[in-house]
Amino acid sequence: MTDPKRGRRTGMAAAAGRRAESGAPAPGATAARARPVRMTIEVPPELFRSLTSWTHEVMVETGATRVTISDAVRAMIRLTLADDAMAAAVRAQMETDRER
Repeated sequence: MTDPKRGRRTGMAAAAGRRAESGAPAPGATAARARPVRMTIEVPPELFRSLTSWTHEVMVETGATRVTISDAVRAMIRLTLADDAMAAAVRAQMETDRER
C-alpha cells in the first residue's frame, strides 16, 4: 500500500514549488529600487570648500539659480561610468589617495 503523504511536498520544498509555479522571484532576489539611494561621505574640509566654491562658480557661469554638491557628484558619477579615460583617471587618483 502507498502512503498518500509521500507524493506531497511539505515545508520549504512545497513553498519553493508554489513560488516556481506562480512566477514569484526566488528567495534572495530583490526588486529594482524605485527611490533614489542616499549616500553619505566624509571629505576633508579643504576639499569641501573647494567643491563648494566650484559649484558656486558653475552656478554663476551658467546662470543657474542653484547648483548643489549633489548635482555635481551625480554628474561626476555619470561621467566616470560613461568615459573610460575618466574612469582611469579616477582610479589613478584613488591609488594616489590610498598611498598618502
